[in-house]
Amino acid sequence: MSAVIDQAPDTTFKLNDMQRMMQDMVRQFCEKELLPKIPEVEETGNIGPIMQKMVKTFGIGQMAEAGLKKQIARLRNNPEDDKREGPAGGMGGDMMMPFILFKELSRVSPGFAMSFGVSIGLAGGAIQKKGRRISWSVGRCPWRRWIRSAVGA
Repeated sequence: MSAVIDQAPDTTFKLNDMQRMMQDMVRQFCEKELLPKIPEVEETGNIGPIMQKMVKTFGIGQMAEAGLKKQIARLRNNPEDDKREGPAGGMGGDMMMPFILFKELSRVSPGFAMSFGVSIGLAGGAIQKKGRRISWSVGRCPWRRWIRSAVGA
């Protein structure tokens, strides 16, 4: 068994400078803004204000809206095209950024990280993917409204 492990390729990697900077920023936010509010959040279940602050601080709403506009433009050009262009996800085009965000959130509050992921990723993604194309074509996209109202971006 150890011979197989010794021959395994090295799968470790290092964050680049931009990723480390993001990690430091999110860690500082979590320690300064999220950690002191954990008792209140766990007691009341109200994660809205801290989630809104995080979305605004890191520009998550603007990134989501930019991605949505790109998808609307693509569907206007080809209404039958339900496929995504290129790799899915990422923040600012870097696939590691969401993982860094969730890792740092989870260090302070796994529950908050899960709630944020469900709100932004699952709910927002489902609305974006399954939203009616006719609403998109006339600028009444439910996902855009959801970002602004529920998350406060």
